[in-house]
Amino acid sequence: MKSLHIARLFVVAAAALSQMAHAADPVKFIRTYELNSSVKHKVDLVLNIGGLEGNIKFNIATKVTKVAPEKAETTAIIDELTAEVGGSDPGIQASDLVREYNDKRDLTNVTGGIAGSDPYRLALTLEFIAPTDAMTENTEVTQNVAENKAAGIKALKVVSKFVGKEKVGEVEGFKVVQKLTEEGEGGLTAETTFIVLENGKILSADCKFTNMPIPAAGQSATGTIKAKIVQ
Repeated sequence: MKSLHIARLFVVAAAALSQMAHAADPVKFIRTYELNSSVKHKVDLVLNIGGLEGNIKFNIATKVTKVAPEKAETTAIIDELTAEVGGSDPGIQASDLVREYNDKRDLTNVTGGIAGSDPYRLALTLEFIAPTDAMTENTEVTQNVAENKAAGIKALKVVSKFVGKEKVGEVEGFKVVQKLTEEGEGGLTAETTFIVLENGKILSADCKFTNMPIPAAGQSATGTIKAKIVQ
């Protein structure tokens, strides 16, 4: 019996060592903005507005157009847009999407994008809000983002969890699940699984959201949005 007990201890110890060996090292994300750098994604957006379902697909090419100590700015060109709402083409248009970031590289303003949408909140579904400290695998990190009165965005609670590594094509990134909740009744909620590099570059994003305002419809939507890098 004693030998059996010792054998079990060895099995438990071996399993623990195996888990430690396979655990990813802590990772610290630092979003970088290099002037004129660019990235392109394919995006698939599915909306349900009062029982009416819509699907919008497009490519989005984002370029860093301004970098200064106090501010960074990106401009994204949307093309190859197709849309279907209730079985017909609503003729949705899009303009250049401009994102502005402050000295801490927090998102502060969003303009343009898909006509009739709420560009800031739509951008939040695909915005990787990097924790300031290094992330340890399977440990949640909570961030509180202050209200942005100028943009009409209430305070945000962001809970992020680093869950391992995953490849998108030939490139391996870090898999982070980010849950975002906007303060107040009827605020935006979004849960996004990102595959992202240490510099904040997004390889893929898969989001489920609720309470997404659609000004053109006069009500909010639930839905999903997926983005994948074009390599």
